[in-house]
Amino acid sequence: MSRPVDLLYRFRVASFAVLRVVIVIGFLLGLLLGPALLFGSGPAILAGILLFLIALIALAGARPLSLYPAHVFGMKHRVDYDTFDGPRKHCVECGDTATKGLRRRYARQVVLFGVPFHTLEWGINDYCLDCSAPSATDPDSSTGWVRRQDESAARELDRALE
Repeated sequence: MSRPVDLLYRFRVASFAVLRVVIVIGFLLGLLLGPALLFGSGPAILAGILLFLIALIALAGARPLSLYPAHVFGMKHRVDYDTFDGPRKHCVECGDTATKGLRRRYARQVVLFGVPFHTLEWGINDYCLDCSAPSATDPDSSTGWVRRQDESAARELDRALE
């Protein structure tokens, strides 16, 4: 179950979204006006404009990287699932080759204001159709989808299937 939404949680999320925008605007204004205020000469103004444009281009390139909500900080682990169909791939679980299956991309990233700042670890794993069931499923279960650690869910599912 995900966290219930309440007023304070929404305020926290919204305040981090606003803070992310304010910090970016302050950073850009500092680059634009900082050299002119510190040095006050013509070349310093041109350097400030150049720094502003470089930062603007870098921020425009980083905008599609926002994979997390604005209030997320720290190290995060992300897993994306996709299917593959085509050339033969080796299953990392059983070692067989398959032309269809599940591709799992994982990444461990340092996140600041919801933007991945640095990727510490990443990789891709391919699974055949037989091994593509999630690792937390119980292979002995009649459905194959009940978690081993969750006995109440297993009882509820068995009761529903009777």
